Amino acid sequence: MHYARWERHGDPLILAGVPRVASPKYFTKHSRIKRIRGSASQHLCGGCCGSQARHWATIHGRDGRDIFLDFVPLCARCHSRYDWPPEGRTQGSANGNAKLTEAQVAEIKAALRAGQTITSIARASGTPAPTIGSIKNGRSWRHVS
Repeated sequence: MHYARWERHGDPLILAGVPRVASPKYFTKHSRIKRIRGSASQHLCGGCCGSQARHWATIHGRDGRDIFLDFVPLCARCHSRYDWPPEGRTQGSANGNAKLTEAQVAEIKAALRAGQTITSIARASGTPAPTIGSIKNGRSWRHVS
C-alpha cells in the first residue's frame, strides 16, 4: 500500500485488528502477510517467470515490518534462486555432495541424445534413474553439454 494512502486511511494492520509487536519474529510476519494479503498461491510469481506463487519472500535488506513493501510472492524456483543465488553455489564436481563428474554427465547426456532409455543408462552407469531424469530434464548438471 502506498504511504499516502496509508496515512489517509490508516495502518492496515491496526484496521485489521492485528496488534503491533516491537520486533516481530518470522512466524508473526508471515502470518500477518497471509492474513492481510492472502495466501501466496493467490498471486503470480513476482520473480521473472510469472507462474503461480507458492511462498511469501522477504525482500533482502528489509526488516519485514511493512507487509506491502517488504514481501514479494514467489514460486518455489524463483524463491530458491533469490535466497541462494547461483554465484554463491558451487557447481558440478566442485560441490562436495556431487556423486558424478562432468565427464560422466557428458557421457550420460550423449547416451540420452543417442536415444537410450533412462533405465538402461542407470543400469550401465550405476546411477539412480531419478538422477538421470534430472539430468535429462535440466534440473541438474545444466552447465554440462
